[in-house]
Amino acid sequence: MLQLHPGEKFIIVRGIEDHSDSRTYYVQAVIRNADSDVILKTVNLTDKGDGHRFSAEWYVPQNPGQGFYIIITTSVYTDSGYTTKSGNYGDKYDTYLVQERLTRMDMPMGGADISYKKIEAIIKKVVDERKMQGIPKVNLENVLNQLSRINDFLSNLKIPAAEKFNYEKIINVIETFRKEVANGFKSIPAPEKIDFSPVIKINNENLLNSVEQILSALRAFVEAVKEETAKNAEIGDKKIKPILDLVNKFTDKAPILKLMMPEEEEKEDNAAKIKIKKNRPFLNRKI
Repeated sequence: MLQLHPGEKFIIVRGIEDHSDSRTYYVQAVIRNADSDVILKTVNLTDKGDGHRFSAEWYVPQNPGQGFYIIITTSVYTDSGYTTKSGNYGDKYDTYLVQERLTRMDMPMGGADISYKKIEAIIKKVVDERKMQGIPKVNLENVLNQLSRINDFLSNLKIPAAEKFNYEKIINVIETFRKEVANGFKSIPAPEKIDFSPVIKINNENLLNSVEQILSALRAFVEAVKEETAKNAEIGDKKIKPILDLVNKFTDKAPILKLMMPEEEEKEDNAAKIKIKKNRPFLNRKI
């Protein structure tokens, strides 16, 4: 945004954008206060000779205070009486700040021109202006009196000592609860002892039956071998011995089976010339 110095000459400019447009136009500028919208000046711009450039001189008004903003509106007309605006070109609005601006001559140049006396004079001037405005005197006496009263009140304030907390009641409640829980556990009846003997008996009987079935099959096999051997005396013990050894190895792996195997009896059959075995008593039951 352009800043204008109060009282300076300012050139207002407006151009016709379409350079091929050869018709005759007239341009007028209206200057308003941006804050109050009051018209400060109406300026008719002059054609600079080519029908496209228009300008006029205008002097910026004086600054009444800390500065203000203005709006310059330029409009294009088709008649010299500035009554009919052109339909080809619209209004243009430009905003400017009117305020005193420092120039090179207004700014301190440094060197010998700066002195402590000048600085002191500036500070004194500011202080004197503050004094002229009148700074109200603050009465601190009342504030001090109030603070003194508050201090006396706090000094005489007696805060009672905190009562000693009795934890014995809480400890007794906890102990009572612990005893009740312990007694509750004691009152729970012990679980009855489970008798597994029927299950064990059934398992033993099943196992014994299985073993007896196996031995029965072995006995039947051995007896069949004996019968065949008796029919043919030439086979003799040499042929049956490997079979008997196999049975003995089986009984060696399971010692309990020895109690169930036939017991040897030292008597000879004159016809077959072989040893006869007799069964143990408890194997005589039928399977």
